[in-house]
Amino acid sequence: MASRISWFATENGRKFSFYGVSFLGLAAFSAKFLPNTYLLEQYQNMVQMYSLGEGLRVPSKVTDRFEQVLVDMQIKGDHKELFKLFTINGFDLFCAGTVQARTGSIIGIPKSYSYDTNEDVEKDVIQVNLKRVPWETPAGATLQESIIMSPQAQKYGFACQIFMSRSWLVYLGYFYPIVAVAFAYSVSYHCNRRLQLFSRKVGVRGTFYAVISLFSFGLWALATDLTTTTCESKADKNACDLGPDYIKGGVEFYSKILNRNIALRELLGNQGKKIFTALGNEQTLIRQKHLPITVRKSYTEKRLKELSTSG
Repeated sequence: MASRISWFATENGRKFSFYGVSFLGLAAFSAKFLPNTYLLEQYQNMVQMYSLGEGLRVPSKVTDRFEQVLVDMQIKGDHKELFKLFTINGFDLFCAGTVQARTGSIIGIPKSYSYDTNEDVEKDVIQVNLKRVPWETPAGATLQESIIMSPQAQKYGFACQIFMSRSWLVYLGYFYPIVAVAFAYSVSYHCNRRLQLFSRKVGVRGTFYAVISLFSFGLWALATDLTTTTCESKADKNACDLGPDYIKGGVEFYSKILNRNIALRELLGNQGKKIFTALGNEQTLIRQKHLPITVRKSYTEKRLKELSTSG
């Protein structure tokens, strides 16, 4: 065992380690980059909603609202053609790709965005955890009310997704895995040479490599989460800057998401408590992958209060 480990200290062993780490870094980059560019269509095929084997089309009234947001954000010409809409499973908006690349961006819109009244809700179709929703219960009634978004609220959500698709911050997420892998390899390489780790016991080397790997993962997670939350914060600011109607829509948008999550927490039982907090935010352990919905709602309420004060 020791002789096999010591082989990595040889010239061939070092070359093998270098090429192996390079391949790992490239694979990590590709896993993030390709689905958002050249494999974007295949990505869409995996997450979209189907009917009779074909992707469900987005209703014209919803696409008209989206196009109005593009006009309000002064997006013209070829950039408008880089956005592709499709119907997605679930209740949340979805965004992948970027209009900074010629492959464009796809934006998934829930089927519920076609509902205007309670009568439009397809109660026989919607399921929670593959079970019928008890619409007659308080949680069921809350869920029904929360999935009906007004045009104002929908347009606010569209504005945030459009900003995310246009932001250059998205590109940083493609390179973080490479940086993390390169950092781990560089530190391990130099420490191996200076501390003569190949002459140490296997347990010592294993512990050292585990610590470096964990630290590198922590850096990647911190950078990724910080970039995402920064981008979401900027998206809210830009959406609110579009005017009073968008600010009011933002308050409704996040209020209904919170109410929906609270209802789902009740309907899903013990599983729901593991997914959502009592306030409707997503449960987190260590990482903060997204801004809490309560924080985003508070921001729109603050902007609405400022609007009322100035008016």
